[in-house]
Amino acid sequence: MVKGIQARDGNHRIVPSVFHPGATQKIATGAATAALTKGDLVRVVCDADSHIVFGTGSPSAAVTDIFMPGSHVEYFEITKASEKIAVLGGNMYVTVMGVDG
Repeated sequence: MVKGIQARDGNHRIVPSVFHPGATQKIATGAATAALTKGDLVRVVCDADSHIVFGTGSPSAAVTDIFMPGSHVEYFEITKASEKIAVLGGNMYVTVMGVDG
């Protein structure tokens, strides 16, 4: 689970969390990210239509895995310790998002 502080406005209503970008990993087709931390929220975008897969060890994406249209941004939560994301099709950019506060 992504951990953060629930901000409130002057009327004590909850304001959506604002995430700031951390370092970005550029991953070439056929490769995988470095190990990510359980609970991280990651922003993923590919520069061409691609397929991605999550796994530990040495994951390898196949055409039957999650389809990511080129230039389409998705956010995912890392649910396992040392999980990685592998890509097939284009370059993938993975940014760990943090919470200000």
